[in-house]
Amino acid sequence: MLVRLHLCRVKFVLVLFSVLFVCFSCQHTDDTLAIPLYFDLPGYIQGEIRRQNAKAQAVVVHWEKDGQVEQKTGQQIDWKKALAALEKLDLNRTAYRGSYQVDSSQYGEQLNVKYRASGASVKPQTLHMVKEAGRIVRLEVTVADENFLYTSQTHYTYVPDDTLSISGTQRVIFGKTHSYKRSYWY
Repeated sequence: MLVRLHLCRVKFVLVLFSVLFVCFSCQHTDDTLAIPLYFDLPGYIQGEIRRQNAKAQAVVVHWEKDGQVEQKTGQQIDWKKALAALEKLDLNRTAYRGSYQVDSSQYGEQLNVKYRASGASVKPQTLHMVKEAGRIVRLEVTVADENFLYTSQTHYTYVPDDTLSISGTQRVIFGKTHSYKRSYWY
């Protein structure tokens, strides 16, 4: 009789534990519902692409590569293509959570926000944003790649309604370093 009572208690505890385990072990984690930790760079760039394409204005395009210079005026540019590299950079990737140190400072009406990556594999390595009256007035992004075959660093500077500048260096193993710069003035 005592053994039977003990077995009933054990069964009751096991059933209770199983029910509680099933109820509390399943958690729905959906990254798309999470609040972004960092600045939404792809969302901002997509908005700028729409805005700049709607304006359809002529620009001055300036190229420099290893000291050679070329410039064209009156060019229409495809903003989707020009800003494609920035649109792909997402600071809020799940793998990058906690990978950025964020510093901000206020100078009168101007807010400076800087993001610095803690690892070399995190892209972008730096993002510096300047805001005035809640609007971004300057955005600078640095991306670096390095492996045993080549090293590259690209720096993007975007000033809405004024300039887009893309500059950088590339070096292939056993080769010389090449520098380039492409600027758009509008």
